[in-house]
Amino acid sequence: MKTKNILAINYLFIIYFLFGCTTNVVKLDHPDNIPSEHRSPWSFHDNFSSGSLSYYDQSHIAGESDFNPVKFKVDENGDTFVALTSRTGLNSHFNRGQKYIKDRVELGTPYYHGDIRNREIWWGFRVKLPKNVLYIKEQDKAGEKHIMISQIKFIYKGKGITYHPHFKFNFYPNDDGTYIQVRNKSGKNNFYLKPFKSISSVEWTSYKIGIYVSENNKNGWVKFYRNGNLLFKFQGDTYSHDGGRYKHSNVRIGVYRTSGIKGIDEIEADSDTLHFDDFIVASTEEMIDSIHSKFYTIDKSIKTQITYGKFGDEYQKQLNKLADENKDLSKKLFKGSGSQKQSSAAKQEYMNAIKVGTLEVYQKFLKQFGNDPSAKFHVRLIKKRIQKLSN
Repeated sequence: MKTKNILAINYLFIIYFLFGCTTNVVKLDHPDNIPSEHRSPWSFHDNFSSGSLSYYDQSHIAGESDFNPVKFKVDENGDTFVALTSRTGLNSHFNRGQKYIKDRVELGTPYYHGDIRNREIWWGFRVKLPKNVLYIKEQDKAGEKHIMISQIKFIYKGKGITYHPHFKFNFYPNDDGTYIQVRNKSGKNNFYLKPFKSISSVEWTSYKIGIYVSENNKNGWVKFYRNGNLLFKFQGDTYSHDGGRYKHSNVRIGVYRTSGIKGIDEIEADSDTLHFDDFIVASTEEMIDSIHSKFYTIDKSIKTQITYGKFGDEYQKQLNKLADENKDLSKKLFKGSGSQKQSSAAKQEYMNAIKVGTLEVYQKFLKQFGNDPSAKFHVRLIKKRIQKLSN
């Protein structure tokens, strides 16, 4: 273990030595009409042409003695981008003691230690799969693999308190779906968007995300755009947490993978690569659009279904309001089976079922929990296992 840590430290030293002497981001001026206490703590644009990552927090881009997770490449148009690759075990020490197998390589803004409340923060990036990459269901051994490619993280310290992403964007490589999570003291509020082609290997996809950080249910919001289309809007608490003392914040993009459960799923060593370009963080969405809008044409025909947790009538009204505000979106909204907190009983029965691994046991699980909204996550996993047995 000590040897691995020493290698990671040495790798970080190499990064600093090679890239630490250059400034890789272009600073963006804040609009004069936004008071300093309401501005984004970060305001920059990085097109990665400098070949340097010196601006970013270095803790989540560490490689290993035989593996470099960060490479700068040039596309057919002569534009430089960064390729980030995570593989099994990479930087997994951040999840020491947790049951899920996780690995990651992430570019994170410098930590902001000031008050993050009552600030409007926007960030955007372009992302693409490497050429000739095709995900197939057989690659997803446990039916649980998903990749988080962006988050804004508010970190709290206290007894029993873990680090909290207050917004994160995930996609399932083997499924035309994604989920967005907005977290506050009520728990992990997951919103599932489907069908949803998250990332292409043929062309770049532009994402723009905005958040107004507030404990006030009427003031806080999150907006999520793909190639200029508003696909998701949340209004509510975007700051509160379930204990501990606020310490600092940052915004991240990268490859953060969850690929199974320790001791149950046999996870073979593998890796995933994503290409990133034009990473921007700013105080207004117009600052993102001024750079990204030239890369896409808004497709007004996009239709997306949103399945959401059991939040009550208030959230149903919010989704209906979103449909009214954005006629071009033409979403079909329906009350889904997502859950705010997963059933502990379903979780335990799921663990027992996959230990046995027979079709009969899986069908028994579905009969018991198939219509339970709080068991949606584990029901989905069981259905994937049944599908695998049927193939």
